Amino acid sequence: IDKIDGLLADLGVSSHQFDAAERGFSIRFEGPMDMRMDNRNAITAETIIREYSETTLHKLFEIYGEVTNAKTLAKHIVHQRV
Repeated sequence: IDKIDGLLADLGVSSHQFDAAERGFSIRFEGPMDMRMDNRNAITAETIIREYSETTLHKLFEIYGEVTNAKTLAKHIVHQRV
């Protein structure tokens, strides 16, 4: 394929989630690191990044995020914690 006219992707989130800074999905607006699909869940992305072990982060990124450098990413996050 040399050229495409368009691309359709289902990212699993709605424009409301990207447009509402408080949801934590936006790359255009400042907001908390929340990213919960269901606000009734108490665990936010911030909690996961700040508290989960390097091993657990590695597995989460590898299995659910399909991140190719999951182990390196987890290691860097843990080493950068304040």
